[in-house]
Amino acid sequence: MDFSKYKFNTSDGKQISITLEEEKIYILDFWYLECAPCIKEHEVIAEYIDTKKNKKIEVIGMSIDRSKSKWETYLKTHQYNWINYNQFGFDETLYKDLEIQLFPTYLVVNSKGNILHKSNRFKQALSFVEELI
Repeated sequence: MDFSKYKFNTSDGKQISITLEEEKIYILDFWYLECAPCIKEHEVIAEYIDTKKNKKIEVIGMSIDRSKSKWETYLKTHQYNWINYNQFGFDETLYKDLEIQLFPTYLVVNSKGNILHKSNRFKQALSFVEELI
């Protein structure tokens, strides 16, 4: 997957492209606010982030919400400080190109953009990564 062709909104109002760092494994969390299982999984992610010991694992939220203000408010209210992006307003969207239809979806991606694992539970994705590294 070539992430350089996509633009993302940040929670502080900027637009960026993602650069994957060598030596890291990424867990991409595709979600949206009206998805109750997505919101429940964020509690699990928050617990992991608070106790995270392995710096090689990076969690990135990929929201498909159409309201950037509701998305930003949600992240601030819950103090979810891991990296979160939103793609509303862009023609090319990662979740559509990946044909993601169920939420939440977690993709484990290496630094070259290769998809190594797909699941609908954060703990399953995390277990896969922990066995990998």
